[in-house]
Amino acid sequence: MHTEIAFANERAIIADMLINLLTNIRLTYLPDLEPADAHELLLTGAHVLIAQLGSQPATASEISRVIGRPRDVVMQRLDALLERGYVEHRGNRYEMTTKLNVPNLQRHMQSNISIIQAAAKQLGGRATKSSSPSRAAGVQGKTLVPGGSTRASKAACSKSGG
Repeated sequence: MHTEIAFANERAIIADMLINLLTNIRLTYLPDLEPADAHELLLTGAHVLIAQLGSQPATASEISRVIGRPRDVVMQRLDALLERGYVEHRGNRYEMTTKLNVPNLQRHMQSNISIIQAAAKQLGGRATKSSSPSRAAGVQGKTLVPGGSTRASKAACSKSGG
């Protein structure tokens, strides 16, 4: 029995975008790690970057609160990022280093932007419309391909060199 899932196509598009972004970012910064191992480092690093570009660099406690992980786990992830040279410790705060400026950064960024733009195009005005629940058989008429990405996302990624 198939259950109806509200906004199934929209959810599939967003999920596909998320999977593709996480894969691209992992392969750019942490290609030696398995996805499950890399994602917490990426989440921790993302908050370090956001805080640094915002008001001030983050503390481990602030990161813990934001990402919902225990402080000791966040400290382990920050230590791993320190060892890899992506983060530096200043007092009780953490900042990203220029190692974030990887080779071919423009190509990597364009690939991620293309994934987001493809998803935005697929979503169009869908979120503002009242749509009836539909089955997640496809993504707005696109066939899902192995790896969770759509043909449209794969095309966008290969066009941008990612």
